[in-house]
Amino acid sequence: MEQVVCQDCGKGFPHKSSVTSLSFINTDQEELRCEVCSKTFIEKSSLRKHLLIHTKEKPYACDLCGATFSSSSSLKTHLLSHANNKPHVCQDCGESFPRQSSLTRHSIIHTCQKENRCEICSKQFTRKDRLRLHLLTHTKEKPYTCDICNRKFSQKSHLTSHLFTHSKERPHFCDVCKKTFALKHTLKRHLRTHTKEKPYACDLCGATFSSSSSLKTHLLSHANNKPHVCQDCGESFPRQSSLTRHSIIHTCQKENRCDICSKQFTRKDRLRLHLLIHTKEKPYTCDICNRKFSQKGSLKTHLLTHTKERPHFCEVCKKTFALKHTLKRHLRTHTKEKPYACDLCGATFSWRSMLKTHLLRHTNNKPHVCQDCGKAFSYQISLTQHSFIHTGQKLNRCKVCSKTFTEKSKLNTHLLIHTKDKLHVCEICDKSFYQKSKLQRHFLFHTGEKPYACDFCDKSYSRNYDLKKHFLTVHEL
Repeated sequence: MEQVVCQDCGKGFPHKSSVTSLSFINTDQEELRCEVCSKTFIEKSSLRKHLLIHTKEKPYACDLCGATFSSSSSLKTHLLSHANNKPHVCQDCGESFPRQSSLTRHSIIHTCQKENRCEICSKQFTRKDRLRLHLLTHTKEKPYTCDICNRKFSQKSHLTSHLFTHSKERPHFCDVCKKTFALKHTLKRHLRTHTKEKPYACDLCGATFSSSSSLKTHLLSHANNKPHVCQDCGESFPRQSSLTRHSIIHTCQKENRCDICSKQFTRKDRLRLHLLIHTKEKPYTCDICNRKFSQKGSLKTHLLTHTKERPHFCEVCKKTFALKHTLKRHLRTHTKEKPYACDLCGATFSWRSMLKTHLLRHTNNKPHVCQDCGKAFSYQISLTQHSFIHTGQKLNRCKVCSKTFTEKSKLNTHLLIHTKDKLHVCEICDKSFYQKSKLQRHFLFHTGEKPYACDFCDKSYSRNYDLKKHFLTVHEL
């Protein structure tokens, strides 16, 4: 076919319209300017398309589902989701794509070509757009703003996800349990709870995971690479951001204040979590049982109760744990380490929660008072348990013998009596027990160990119950 040649630069084109468009570049013809934001354009069609950003107009509608779009190209891309036509197949892994450009981008994963390098930290990326997104972590730029609440985002996709929190629209639903989701990838992740699929495998030990984030967390246990060291206490971290967050502990900078109760926090995210206490908001929902949580971390911990996954184990006693920090805390029972010290009397504790409980003895702060007998408690939960004495309320009933209990934990302990199975056997005297905790307590009689020590005198006990009794009779606490 005969080409049309540009008279200014000599470049050839298959269509006359292409030469006409190019003529705007080669001539001094006046630029087309947007009256709203003053941005300039070469072609009238580009200006028309740009104006849709300001008018929010979406003139292109899908005939199948009614979804609307601001450009015809976006509509064409959307229609592929209905057609499910993916003729371009990857020769390496078999994954198929609707367009050749998508396949080309995907193929870089197999060739490991990373030609896009960050000039600040030298990190490399397979795609130019990934590098652009990465650069925002250095510039701290957040160009995408929510029109409703003015919250800013570094990525357009994050803004899109955020907008669903305002619209409450949940177009994607699970065929198994009928639960609905705002985003397609959230539905995809949810489906793995039904299929039990774990597509993410560790190359080092073969452990499999249902999400890429779980795999990333697991890989840190192999790498143990923590190059960022705190100059104050020597603790090391795998990332610079973690060290920066940690360093605030030493500087004691608490610039984030709660407007409701004036409590201060070192980090903005900690303040956001704290505010949920006042609002009673629980934005994180379990996909399996619909239980709600105020923190994402609490939801992740809860999900392990469904998967029964316990990847962390103690090398001393082989006990397994779902969470790494639980293992870390457990190890102190072997090392006898007590890193939490009281500033008032010097007493040391294995856990932060024990230190907090101890501090109440100095302040004698017991704000939770029983309305029936006037007894005061430091915690609301202690008052709730105490109140059952007055009400006689026993909500937990044994299905075997109908005996009732004020606490569920006591019912669970009682149920072991009916099973007749004493699986926990002492290796020294062959005495057997229903519970592992009872065996551990019994073992102390053989070792002579007394781990429960009084903070006020040198007395120690093998049972926590005896220590509490000592507090009441000797120190009158």
